[in-house]
Amino acid sequence: MASIAIDSTNDVVIENNDLKLITGVDGVAQVLRQRLRVFRGEWFLDTREGLPYFEEVLKKNPNPVTVDSLFKNEILNSPGIIELQSFLLEINGRELSLKFTALTEFGILLFDEDL
Repeated sequence: MASIAIDSTNDVVIENNDLKLITGVDGVAQVLRQRLRVFRGEWFLDTREGLPYFEEVLKKNPNPVTVDSLFKNEILNSPGIIELQSFLLEINGRELSLKFTALTEFGILLFDEDL
């Protein structure tokens, strides 16, 4: 699986006047980063895509079991993911921190980001 590389500011990476492609574990991680940041209804081509942030995550006293389940399902249904080995989701006010280890088609993915 190859994806067009994007940098930390979500701009397309261009090297030698050509789009840079990203593959392997890094490619899987980049796709996951994008999938986990899409709000349900945000993408005009398919409003069913994305996580229900407004409905389940960004509300007063979100149910931690429901929120964990939403994120785990999104991870496990992402291309290249075989197995979720560890998972820790912390919600602190408006901050959401996600740490997990997953087995991918290309090796182990260590994910640790604030969403």
